[in-house]
Amino acid sequence: MNRSFSLLGVLFVLIQSASSQPVAERRLPERGYLPGASVGVILTVPALDSDTTLIEITPSGWPVGIIFSRYVDETGQITIPLRASAKSRTFHYCVMPPPSTTGDYSFCGHIGGNATTGMTTVSPMKIEPVGIFADHRDFGDWTMEGDASFDALTGEYVIRGTGVSGSNLPDFGHAAFSVISGDFRLKAKVSSDGPNAAYIGFVDNLDEKESTWYTVWVDKSGGAAFWRTPQGASWEASPDIPSDLQDGLVEVVREGNVFTSYYYNRHTGERVKMDSRTIELTDPIHVCLASWSGSFKVYNVAHFSEVELTVFGERQSSAENWDLYK
Repeated sequence: MNRSFSLLGVLFVLIQSASSQPVAERRLPERGYLPGASVGVILTVPALDSDTTLIEITPSGWPVGIIFSRYVDETGQITIPLRASAKSRTFHYCVMPPPSTTGDYSFCGHIGGNATTGMTTVSPMKIEPVGIFADHRDFGDWTMEGDASFDALTGEYVIRGTGVSGSNLPDFGHAAFSVISGDFRLKAKVSSDGPNAAYIGFVDNLDEKESTWYTVWVDKSGGAAFWRTPQGASWEASPDIPSDLQDGLVEVVREGNVFTSYYYNRHTGERVKMDSRTIELTDPIHVCLASWSGSFKVYNVAHFSEVELTVFGERQSSAENWDLYK
């Protein structure tokens, strides 16, 4: 009798010990990866009774970012020493698949030999139109996958985007976009739930960091035109238009290489110019609605309604159309 209880006790201890081993969980973007663009990864580590080590092995040849370089070796393996903690923790990093990447790729890792669970494989991203826009995706360095939706009944787009902690510039986020050439007019009523801004406009290439941008930016306090030209230059902005003058109805117009932004006075309905400038570009460009939070751990939720995108075709044949909008 005592021997049976003793064996049962040993078995219980072994089962309890095995079940208490810490296991991390990995989250990869559900839409997959885009060659040449960042891929965000999130690792959740449970509470730990003792010090241990987290190992994460990324696809070979995919550079690792948004994590201290001391944790990453020359092969791309991530090794993070973990202190005992009564609370769970989350680690964020990103990897960059080379432009020539094709096919599926796997991630693996462990805590003290206990394999990380969750998502292990990432596949090439498929095009996913949203409303009148050809596709949507994250851009820049990010770890929490954003998303975009369109309600056909209300005509509203909702876009969630993140960004890099500490950045005060929209080099990172989520965008619904179309790739177009020639003159265009993009108009929308824009609002943001916070913590940062929603914006409409264009970027010459979503796949490149420090690209040329021209946008109208709207947050809870108001709005402004916001641009970076030429590529790699510092960001500049027009004077703020406070929310008591505009309610988020804004517009960006391209005529040749002249870009002009407008807001609509909320009291009179008057269309008021915010800014106008010449930007030398090579077509095509990305025309977009976008959301950015300024933090890789927090979403910014942006709303866009009354969206109108008019593309006038090649610049040399579009002059007669512009009398409608000047």
